[in-house]
Amino acid sequence: AGGKSKSPSLYTKLKDKLNIPVILLFDNDAKEICSLLDKNLLNKDKSIIIQEGEFEDILSKNLIKRALNNEYEIATPLLISDLSISNRMCENIQLFYRTRHLGEYKKSKVSKIIANNIKYKTDITQEVRDILCQIL
Repeated sequence: AGGKSKSPSLYTKLKDKLNIPVILLFDNDAKEICSLLDKNLLNKDKSIIIQEGEFEDILSKNLIKRALNNEYEIATPLLISDLSISNRMCENIQLFYRTRHLGEYKKSKVSKIIANNIKYKTDITQEVRDILCQIL
């Protein structure tokens, strides 16, 4: 959608054109935007806020490590300990990109890399399971 600030206008533009339920998933820092948006949601649509932090924070560290190491076969692979430097997973991933000279960290690109590497039941954390249950 282009980020939390663009989501309300995109939803407003598309809500009557889409013939499927729409789920809007927001990081924890979008509570204000989400509460404004909720007033305009169609009955079939729903918004969900991640309770703690950002989407990257609720992903399995093993999944992130495996996905990034598979994507970037480099001399200094990502370690689980690299994902525990900061409390914010986004900062840990940014540090990985910066220290390995991999270019700019783009959330959408990393999301696709991670999605393509989901293989095991343990790759889906309880937080992600809870969100999926809300969607279903």
